[in-house]
Amino acid sequence: MNIKCEYLYRDAANNKEWGEVIFANTEGLSSEEVASRAEPHLIDQLWFVADKVGLPGLFAYPYDPELDHNRHEVVAFTLTDDPVTDPQQRDITDFLTTLEVVKKNNIF
Repeated sequence: MNIKCEYLYRDAANNKEWGEVIFANTEGLSSEEVASRAEPHLIDQLWFVADKVGLPGLFAYPYDPELDHNRHEVVAFTLTDDPVTDPQQRDITDFLTTLEVVKKNNIF
């Protein structure tokens, strides 16, 4: 089964935009294992910057860096039979590596 990552963006006015991306899961990781491997590499165990990890940003309104932040919140990782939708067609392990590299190098 593939892995779906559901994520959320809240702007300065608390408007919410929801998104999801599906990754291949060639190693057959459980959703719990993916979440536990991702968490240490997220900002405060919760957020990531979408463009830094190769995911589409969920900005509903024009992004204003004076008011808005650029962090997206991970909502859940779940197993799915749905096809891969990741723009880079990555495996979940590749995405986890990207999260690790971004956090390690403070690229956010």
